[in-house]
Order: sequence, then structure tokens, then C-alpha cells
Amino acid sequence: MPADLADWLKRGAWSCVYGEAPNFEQALGLAGGAQSARCRARKEIRDLHIRQAGAQLGGDAQAVAAAVRRFKCGKWQNWRRLAAPPRGADQLSACLFYAAQAAVTDGIVRLPESEKQIRRILGQKNQDPLSLELP
Repeated sequence: MPADLADWLKRGAWSCVYGEAPNFEQALGLAGGAQSARCRARKEIRDLHIRQAGAQLGGDAQAVAAAVRRFKCGKWQNWRRLAAPPRGADQLSACLFYAAQAAVTDGIVRLPESEKQIRRILGQKNQDPLSLELP
């Protein structure tokens, strides 16, 4: 076993022994919660699939936000128990399926639905309404 892995496990065990963490998973930083390694990884996977959906829609954050809302209220309700999107699902729906699958916490899908959130994920700057040119 590599020394750094053994040290990490030992520190986690001592955190449990001394009551600094309620369980071993949390002591290692693997438990739920916004900052755990597992949650960060799932968020990255979610965001990757949302970026792929954005590519399908030409990078239009407003269109992606609308597609997410439609998917969440429509197809996701029928597909949520599936391991993969059904055969014949279009590319956009498949991207949103995998994004939703990565975003499920305690049975609730937590997908970003606002244009502002989607812009952040797509790496776009939020538009300042004062900087927009009028026709």
C-alpha cells in the first residue's frame, strides 16, 4: 500500500476515534455534502453532460435551461429508474439523462434550471443588462 494512502486512511481512522467525524466516510472526505470528493465528482460529471447538451444547442444557455426544465418534468419522470437512456433517444435527451443521473441526491434530481446557472456551466460570462446595445 502506498505510504500516502496509508497516511490518509490512518488520519481518517483517528478522526473517528477522537470524535472529529461521525463516521469513517466523512473522516475521509467521501461522505455526502457539498464539498465531498464524491459530490464534486458527480457535479463535474453533471456539468460535462450539460456542456454536451449545450453543444447540441449551439451554446445557447437559454435554450439549454428550457431543455433541462422540459426534460426534468417530462422524460426524466419516465426514465429515472433506467440505467441508460432508452434505445433511440436523441442525443440531447441522452446528455440530459446522464446529467440528471449524476445529479440525483436522496432520490431528488438537482439539475440547474436557470439561464445564469447554465451560463456558468457553459463557461459563458453573465450578460450585464447595462452593457447590451439597443437597436
